[in-house]
Amino acid sequence: MNDSPEKRKKAPTILVSLRTMLTAPYVFLIVLSITTVGIISFLNGQAAVNDVARQLGNETALGVNQHLATFLSVPHQINQMNAYAIQNGELNLNNTSSMQQHFLNQALIHTSITSIYFGSSQGGLVGGGREGADGSLYVTITENLESGDFQKFGLDATKNIVLPPLATVPNFDARTRPWYVGAIEEGHETWSDIYILFTGQDMAIAASRPVYDSNNNLLGVVSVDIFLSQLSKYLETLSISPSGQVFIMERSGALIATSTGETLFRVANNNGTMERLYARDSQSAVIRQSENLLIQKYGDLKNTPISEQQVEFTLEGEKQFMQFQSVRDPYGVDWIVVVVIPESAFMERINKGNTLTIQLIFITLIIAVATSLFFTSKITNRILQLDSSAQSLALGEWGRELDTSTRIAELNGLAVSFNQMKEQLGRTLDALTTEVEERKRAEEALRESEARFRAISETAGDYIFMVAPDGSVRYTNELIARAFVSSPEALVGKNIRDLFPVDNSEYHQQILKKIFKIRQSLYREALINFPNGDIWLGAWLTPLFDNKGKTMAILGAARDITERKRIEEELREAKDALEQALERESHLARTDDLTGIKNRRHMFELAELKFSIAKRYKQPLTMIMFDIDHFKKVNDTWGHVVGDQILIKVTQVVLSEMRNVDLLGRYGGEEFIILSPMTSAQQAYALAERIRTKVEALRVSTDKGVISVTVSLGIVEMNHDSPLESVESMFNRADEAMYSAKQAGRNCTKILESN
Repeated sequence: MNDSPEKRKKAPTILVSLRTMLTAPYVFLIVLSITTVGIISFLNGQAAVNDVARQLGNETALGVNQHLATFLSVPHQINQMNAYAIQNGELNLNNTSSMQQHFLNQALIHTSITSIYFGSSQGGLVGGGREGADGSLYVTITENLESGDFQKFGLDATKNIVLPPLATVPNFDARTRPWYVGAIEEGHETWSDIYILFTGQDMAIAASRPVYDSNNNLLGVVSVDIFLSQLSKYLETLSISPSGQVFIMERSGALIATSTGETLFRVANNNGTMERLYARDSQSAVIRQSENLLIQKYGDLKNTPISEQQVEFTLEGEKQFMQFQSVRDPYGVDWIVVVVIPESAFMERINKGNTLTIQLIFITLIIAVATSLFFTSKITNRILQLDSSAQSLALGEWGRELDTSTRIAELNGLAVSFNQMKEQLGRTLDALTTEVEERKRAEEALRESEARFRAISETAGDYIFMVAPDGSVRYTNELIARAFVSSPEALVGKNIRDLFPVDNSEYHQQILKKIFKIRQSLYREALINFPNGDIWLGAWLTPLFDNKGKTMAILGAARDITERKRIEEELREAKDALEQALERESHLARTDDLTGIKNRRHMFELAELKFSIAKRYKQPLTMIMFDIDHFKKVNDTWGHVVGDQILIKVTQVVLSEMRNVDLLGRYGGEEFIILSPMTSAQQAYALAERIRTKVEALRVSTDKGVISVTVSLGIVEMNHDSPLESVESMFNRADEAMYSAKQAGRNCTKILESN
């Protein structure tokens, strides 16, 4: 029902002036824009602070890690050189004065080293180093490198010993010292626990390494001490921020070094016993809070991740950025480096900028209000004239013209346009009747086109359909109707989500949305769930546009491809079966079918690869060749089935003793090869002996009784000095070493020295 003229003329309850409507949004948008810019500027400043803090923490932690890597690697490098010098006779154990001089020279070259010494297998010790703030030199010695009185002598300016000794320790035995015991137990390079010097001047840590002669007899242990105060001095030199802090601690929480300068050990009781300082007891609230935060986050410092992490926390109302990272080496060091930077180090300039931004907002607001009031008054006066003229035009007064003399180009143009519109409106009314007639003729032509389309689609052998943008069916041919056990008339108007199961209809709707979006034809293949059976269809889907370019429907033409899909699936299954067969054949070609380890050919290929790597990087590479003693007698006496059981059991024993990086292969018959990268002949000797003794203790139960066997092992190490060294020469020398073990009576291990 139409409203009466009285209702249409009734004014709204609340009226707002045009000037207010123009001014208020303008002022609001200015305030909103400036405020948004200020907030974004503040947030960007905060983000920049986070990025800078993260970058500074990363760079600081990386620098500390690099310094620690160098600091911790030097002692082990010195130990390695000294161990090789003793093994090769370059350092004569009978010439202790020469050894003292050698150790002193090394300590002078490496400023991070405090002392270098050697503990003999008879309990004696010889060494040298520096101590005190002035770096005074000293040497240490026990007579004949045997256990007994330990003496420490100072040196004058010409490095001559000054009497009397600085200190004497009776009944000294190096074999009881932690650095000696630890190296022997580990069997390789290791670190001692961090300890406090008995003088109370510093904390130190010792790097030690056992030394063996060519027959694998223990000669003693070389060791190097470093003072950890050097790390604190290094941390104090870092320039991160005036209030930023860096500290290093063990996973127990014991502090190793800090940038705060505090002493990291203290007197524990009245008898003068010293104990280390833990992070929880530090004078620095930053250090205490950082450790507490890590424990809360991970439950225990031992659970902190190895990779670099960043955590934020608040201390006394100020945000702190904490960056921590684990430091590990192959010899037992497992420390945590923590970098803490306060937010205040970066926020001072940002806060000043925020204050200036607020002041600019108020100034801009005042200017914007004054400017908007001036210009809106100019605009509203002309718009009121336009409103009056429009009302006259609505009443049929066509003769009224608008003034076009204003200086505002848009309003002047609007007045000109209004005058032109008034003239064109009359012409438009005359043309409207003609347009209606033309539309009727176009609709008649469209009906004829639809009739031709229906005739073509019904005679075609494909599934033809048309779907509206909302998913409703506009047209289907008879072929589709039969698939749905229905008629074309009954399907028209239904939605595809009502014709298919939920999952299937969802897929079709997604395809329709994509076509409407890209406005291009698509080809899709899909398994369609028709009521009378599932059919694979390959369909071309084409969007149809109206005369304004808007998509009004999608036309689809689909063909049954079920048989083609079946053939493709059969081909795919045949391809998968062929690939699996090829994989099985490849595995059998590399593996010994009895023991499951690498066969001879594959072992040669891996040996070539390991040999080239060792040669390129000058790394040690050791080969062990062994066979089962009197194995032919085992086969002749007990039979080949029992012989195979022996081969399998021996293989299992060897695998249980090997490292993951070692390679085991069957060379042929009862002969086997072990390839050990990054391993010297002396280190491989320990592995060979474990294998020999464990095989000797092996008892294999068979139907004919219990059998035991032994093995003979030969060891060779890659000779980097020989230009003729090759994989083949190593195999030949390993065979020669194994033959020497057999000549020595079998059930033993022999190392063949390089020529």
